[in-house]
Amino acid sequence: MIATSPTEQCHGLATEIESPRVELEAFPSAPTDSNRVKVRTRNLEKVYVRLYPTSVKELGARNGRDNNSDWSELRLLNRQAADYFLNEKPTHASELVLQPSKTYDWATTDAGLPPALPPGLYAVLVSDRKDFGSGARLLRGAIINVTDLVLFADRPQLEKRAQNSLSLRVFDGATGEPAPNAGVQIRLGGAKPKVESVRTDLDGAGDYTFASGPADPLVEKNKSAAFLTSPLWLSLVSAPRQLEIHIDTDRPIYRPGQTVQARVTAFGHSGKNYSSVGKLEVDFTALDANGKPLFKKRLKFNNW
Repeated sequence: MIATSPTEQCHGLATEIESPRVELEAFPSAPTDSNRVKVRTRNLEKVYVRLYPTSVKELGARNGRDNNSDWSELRLLNRQAADYFLNEKPTHASELVLQPSKTYDWATTDAGLPPALPPGLYAVLVSDRKDFGSGARLLRGAIINVTDLVLFADRPQLEKRAQNSLSLRVFDGATGEPAPNAGVQIRLGGAKPKVESVRTDLDGAGDYTFASGPADPLVEKNKSAAFLTSPLWLSLVSAPRQLEIHIDTDRPIYRPGQTVQARVTAFGHSGKNYSSVGKLEVDFTALDANGKPLFKKRLKFNNW
C-alpha cells in the first residue's frame, strides 16, 4: 500500500467536496403518487431530466446479459441501456434549477415528472448537460416501476405444503383485494438458470415447487408489474404473518459515501386481503458487513 501525505489527503478531500455530484432516488409507486423520484445534487446550478417509457422485454434486450438467473435488469439501469434511451425521444423533459442552502451542501429536489403516470416501467435519466451529450460530466439513470400491484412471496407452513414450495400472493395495492389471473414468471438461478410460469387463482395466490436456491418472481397484469427488491433464497423466506413489513430502497447498489433512502411500509393480513397499516412505530436498524449496527432510528408510520 502506498502511503499518502497529509497534504495529498487534504487535496483529495477538497476535490471530493468541490466536485459536482448528482444522485437519483427512485421508488416503486402508484400511478397517482407524484413523490416517486428525487434528485440530489452538489455544486451544480442546473440539471436536466428525461423520462422514457419502457417494458420488461425492452430492458431485457438492452441490458446485454447472457442468462436469465434473475430480473436485475428491472432494478438497475446500466450504461448500455442508458445509451440506448439517449438515442430515443423522451416523453418528458425538464430543467431543474437548484438552490442549496449553503455552498457545498447537497440539495434535494423533486425530479419534476408528471404528477400522474400510467402503469408501467420507466427509465429516468439526469445530466448536467441539456443535450445529454458525450461531454456531460455527470449522467445518472434509474428505473421506476409505476404499478397497481403488490407481490408477496412466502414459504407456506410445512404441515400444509411441501417444504420446497414457494407461495406467491398478488393483490391490488389500492384496494387490498386479490389480483386473480395474474401471470408470474419465476427466474431460477443456479448452474442451469431457467424461467418457470404460474398464474394466480381467484384468491390472487399461486404456488411453485422447486429445489433450494435463488428464485426471482415477476408478476404482470394490465400493464402493471411487481417484483421483489432482490432475488430470494427459499431457505430464507419466512412463513406468512399477520403483519408484514416491506422495505424499498432507492437503488440496489451503493457506493461508499452515498446516502441510503428507504421507504418502509406495513401491511396487515386479514383473511385473503391486505391493507396498509398506519400509526405504528418500529425500530429501523442498518448493519455493516460484520453485522454491527451503523444506524438506528425509531420510525412512526403515517396513515398510508
